[in-house]
Amino acid sequence: MSTLWMGNLESYMDEKFITRAFSTMGEQVVNVRIIRNKMTGGALGYCFVEMTDEATAERCLRKINGKALPGANPPTRFKLNRATFGKQDSGQMYSLFVGDLTPEVDDGMLYEFFYNRYPSCRGGKVVLDSMGNSKGCGFVQFPDERLQKRALEECQGAVGLGGKPLRLSLATGAGYGYNYQQYDYTQYVPPQVNPSPELDVVEANRKFMALSEELYDALIECHWQPVEFSIEEDYVTSSLPESIY
Repeated sequence: MSTLWMGNLESYMDEKFITRAFSTMGEQVVNVRIIRNKMTGGALGYCFVEMTDEATAERCLRKINGKALPGANPPTRFKLNRATFGKQDSGQMYSLFVGDLTPEVDDGMLYEFFYNRYPSCRGGKVVLDSMGNSKGCGFVQFPDERLQKRALEECQGAVGLGGKPLRLSLATGAGYGYNYQQYDYTQYVPPQVNPSPELDVVEANRKFMALSEELYDALIECHWQPVEFSIEEDYVTSSLPESIY
């Protein structure tokens, strides 16, 4: 038996709705448990979905996560992750920031791209705006630093995920948060574009701040808030990059 955490639930999404949604996507679940407030009985917006085995859970993370949730109104996407209950994957994880993702790339596509190359990677997450649209970046986790850096080297500029070459940088996990070592976008030169001989410091700082604020807001919006369980959080806040002087 393997369990997935599922978030972003609307109040009308009960156990039957979620079971039917998985069935529509070709996956059968063993049980669904929606977590509710002990005092009011109201749903807290997340649940636990029991799968028959780890292979089924892994397949759902790769094939379903980030896809449109059948029957959802307003439209929303599957938001899945491993339910660790504070026990599994409790060690430090090493993450990559993945930039230049085109709009069609979702969590499952991002995860599968790296999983096919590095089967021990532990998940992918695309950063979304308040409307559920991709902000063009995401994160992938690895169980050790060597694999993280290997993926950084081997997949920098890789094609095959969306319509653009990937831009990668380190995002090292630290406890319940991330300390993002932002990619130096001032050094990135698109193909066939000549770099400016002088760096506009004010404009560069403005872009860094805008990027950091967007990432912070998006990650806060998808922040897990478990009440009855101690669940390992995978995607939380980021630190601001250094200003340029």
